[in-house]
Amino acid sequence: MSRSQAGGLTAVLRAVLVVLLGSLLLGSVAAPDSRSAPQAGSVDTAAVDRFLVQQMRGHGIPGLTVALVEDGRVTYVQAYGAAGPGRAMEPDTPMPIGSMTKPFTAVAVLQLVEAGRVELDAPVQRYVPWFEVADPEASRAITVRQLLQHTSGLSEAGYRLPPADTSLEDGVRDLRNAQPTAPVGQVHQYFNPNYAVLAALVQEVTGRPYAEVVQEGILDPLGMAGSSADPGAPPEGMADGYITMFGMPIQQDAPVRRHRDGADNIVSTAADLAQFGIAVDADDSPVLSDSSRQAMADPIGGQDVGYGLGWEVWESGGVRMVGHAGLDPTFTGELAMLPDQDAGLVVLTNHGHLGERLLATPQIREGLVAALTGQQPEARGLPWRGVAAVLFLGFLAVVFSTVRGLVRLRGWPERSRHLSRGRQAWEIGSHVLTAAVVVLLMYWVIPKLIGRSFNLVEVGRYHLPDLTLLVVASVLGDVLVGLLMLVLLLAPRHRDPGTA
Repeated sequence: MSRSQAGGLTAVLRAVLVVLLGSLLLGSVAAPDSRSAPQAGSVDTAAVDRFLVQQMRGHGIPGLTVALVEDGRVTYVQAYGAAGPGRAMEPDTPMPIGSMTKPFTAVAVLQLVEAGRVELDAPVQRYVPWFEVADPEASRAITVRQLLQHTSGLSEAGYRLPPADTSLEDGVRDLRNAQPTAPVGQVHQYFNPNYAVLAALVQEVTGRPYAEVVQEGILDPLGMAGSSADPGAPPEGMADGYITMFGMPIQQDAPVRRHRDGADNIVSTAADLAQFGIAVDADDSPVLSDSSRQAMADPIGGQDVGYGLGWEVWESGGVRMVGHAGLDPTFTGELAMLPDQDAGLVVLTNHGHLGERLLATPQIREGLVAALTGQQPEARGLPWRGVAAVLFLGFLAVVFSTVRGLVRLRGWPERSRHLSRGRQAWEIGSHVLTAAVVVLLMYWVIPKLIGRSFNLVEVGRYHLPDLTLLVVASVLGDVLVGLLMLVLLLAPRHRDPGTA
């Protein structure tokens, strides 16, 4: 095997490993703010503070707020790190909560069900007559319950998301281009536009803006003064968001995508979200009946764990939890209630890297659950900054490989004269093959496996910018080398003047 072949195959293997890692994963920290005034609880809050500071350093999280619930009440609220350049995070600093918006939308819909204005198993078209997807039969069949459970048959694998500045109504109308990827009602496929349709349903049924319905029906009754469902009027003092490039946080503004109202865009605080979690988890809720609360926490098909009506149910270490996580372009968070312990936790960070969502979030949650159940929180698992260091070394290796390949092109015309046409084609094609494999993995294989499409603008820019840069550099480097090899091979060669 020639060095060119080996380099090409190495690049293929490197890119495959990197993209698979992306699908599995797709500075200093300030001391706690001493101005917070937590209520009395049994949790060792000093240990919690040490644990969270350690987690922030290991994962490169700029700022974080936390709220703990014990015995059905908020007992600890704290802030760490920075809310922005030169600005400390405060316990009541508001942040976008991403998909933690979905339980709010579910509550708003269930309130309409309790009022007799909506039926869960009625077709969506009864309430939103202009709703349609690419399949007319599916358009007529999809029910309100199926949207809440993400069993509509729709997924990102069958739909290209609209531009960021698309309105809610235009975004829902654009679903006429969404091709179902599973039979309606049979498969759980997490799909954000399901909840945008529900927000449109709330507006159609009430004749009022979705944000106004959520404000008056949920936020105000629960005293969530630091929260807003209207992204056009966010609370004052909202934290700045960050992306991460190879473990280093970079402040970044992200667009507000109004076509995801209902699935996203609520802004809140850790303490406010804790109050919401208590209201949905506890008896005598001021916003829902007991039957509606139980329906939210009843997973699809009567399973012990899974997705209910806007509420996820899972178990870890023998502890049953209900709640929801959220990931925005530059923010991450999680709300988790422990029904059997009458406890709960909320964590919000101004950092939207997917590595944080899949590494830091569960590690932080498990540590806080340990604290809530009378144990010491311990840092366990791989820190994202360690993964980021490996990615950076991979990026340097890609750059070195590309430079080496370009330098070696000087001898390619001479070497190619001694190769057969088939060998020449393989020497060039092995470079192009790398790009083909990566593109195939990113845009076809991975979406098929996880039911989520790769959006270069959103995922590449915000959620995995370092991994995306590595992959793009690898693809472009190999394609560049391959194209230059082809050009040099086809270029006319000077004839030796001494020959006849």
